[in-house]
Amino acid sequence: MIDIINLTQSAKSYKSKVFFSFIIFAVLMLASTTIVHIYFTKQNIKDEFKIQSSLQAKDKAIYLNNFIQKRVDTINAVKNNPYFAQFIDFENYKHNTNFLFFTIIEENKDFMQLRYIDEFGDEKLRFDRKVIGSVAYKIAHLQNKKNRYYFKETKKLKQNEIFVSKIDFNIENGKVQEPKIPVVRISTPIYRLDEFKGILIANIFIDDFIAQFTNSLVFDISLIDEQNNIIYQHDKYITNKAFSTPIKHIKNESMIDDGNRYVKKLMMYNLVVYICLNKNSKIKQQMLENYIYMTTIILLITFMLAFLYMYIVSKPVNNIFKIVIDKSNQLYKQANELKQRVDEEILKNKTKDTMIEHQAKMTELGDMISNIAHQWRHPITRISLVLQNLKLFKKQNILDDERFENSLMIAQEQIEFMSSTIDNFREFYRSNHDKINFSIKQSFIKILNIIDAEIKNKGILVNIKDNKNINIYGSQNLFMQAILTIVINSKDAFVENSTKNPKIEITINQKEDKVIIKIRDNAGGINEKIAKKIFEPYFSTKGTKGTGVGLYLSKRIFQDSFNGSIEFANIQYGSCFTIIIKK
Repeated sequence: MIDIINLTQSAKSYKSKVFFSFIIFAVLMLASTTIVHIYFTKQNIKDEFKIQSSLQAKDKAIYLNNFIQKRVDTINAVKNNPYFAQFIDFENYKHNTNFLFFTIIEENKDFMQLRYIDEFGDEKLRFDRKVIGSVAYKIAHLQNKKNRYYFKETKKLKQNEIFVSKIDFNIENGKVQEPKIPVVRISTPIYRLDEFKGILIANIFIDDFIAQFTNSLVFDISLIDEQNNIIYQHDKYITNKAFSTPIKHIKNESMIDDGNRYVKKLMMYNLVVYICLNKNSKIKQQMLENYIYMTTIILLITFMLAFLYMYIVSKPVNNIFKIVIDKSNQLYKQANELKQRVDEEILKNKTKDTMIEHQAKMTELGDMISNIAHQWRHPITRISLVLQNLKLFKKQNILDDERFENSLMIAQEQIEFMSSTIDNFREFYRSNHDKINFSIKQSFIKILNIIDAEIKNKGILVNIKDNKNINIYGSQNLFMQAILTIVINSKDAFVENSTKNPKIEITINQKEDKVIIKIRDNAGGINEKIAKKIFEPYFSTKGTKGTGVGLYLSKRIFQDSFNGSIEFANIQYGSCFTIIIKK
């Protein structure tokens, strides 16, 4: 039901909204007029600002290029060092390479880190320093960086190409270091005979660089990255704050905010950064003083007109809100009736599902007894034969110790096989829905072991193709129950159709985040007229011999327990069930 109190409060606040809307509209009109006036009367100030800011931005671009290029030259010098090459190829000259890294990082006081990361993303050699100019030291506890963006991006480059990261804060063990340390990363891929061997990367302290880069007596300078995030503004680092104007469309330079700010795009290798120069505050103050008196008078007139407008417009509001309340009460009543119907249908569906699950369990119990009987038939026959032999040996007075022990051993083996069969069936049919990582191939093998006697008795050839031994997460028992239904249906179809050379082929593959299982047979397929109904409850292709719940429950298991699906299609000589499971 609608909240009458809140609706009443909304009605009361409507007048205030009308009043302030008129005020805002008037202020916007005033601001527009002011901006147009400034544009035409202060064009010379804008032109002068553009020229000065453009010259300043060019100087900053040269300073940035020189800074980056000097560090790139250092990285290339290390990469081309023969000791370092021997270290990569044969892990020789470890001492010389350590000394090389130490010397380079000591020579360059703004190097925060110098690292060699192999092709697998593992750090193999790393020297660090905590602050600019401090003594460098070797890091013993190395990390894997294969998932870091700079490793992935550098790995894509060709030989001798350079990657320059965006300006960000240093991250160790998945967390931003505190206090925040602004860095830029410069890296290059390492190849040997066109084979990728890793990357050489340096983390550069840029705190001093940014301080010098943004220093100006004339302008307030801000840095913005390519994603429109402010990096540095008003002499401090900024996080999680977007620049007020989208800059991705700026190809080179642009005047924004009606000429109050100048933005220029600076590029060095793949590093893209925008520099924003703001007008001097004295100019802004001068423009404000010229219009403050006129703005005050206009605002006073606007307030008086807003009160009059609010009275005229808000008069019919009470009638409108009354109509809204009446309609809301009607909708609330209809919603309650609909909810009651939905609850009743849900209860009916739950009752039906419970009956189906009970019927399926009774069917599984009958299948279990039948399968145990098949599995036990051979060992019981062998035990009976052993007993008959013992009786015959005794009657002929030729039962010696050796024959007696051999007969006992054969009987014991058959009894252990029968016990193992009971354990296998009990493990499969027990109510254990715990979720684990399990092998799909091994699940099929367990199923085939359970119905091994019937498979062999019918002469059915089963082939499983899974070269990667793919695992999935979920209830293995539920999974096995679902696929058992499909395999048994194929077995029954072979018998019904008297198939020659019966064969079941199971293929297991993975494509991206999906596991695809196909179960094919050559049992003749299913009539296309009824194929669409095989997943419906109580529909069976076996007539009175089937319950019609097996494939329905299999579909529910794959959908509800594995976030997957199952589909059927007739193929040449038989049927194909396709199971798709998202990992």
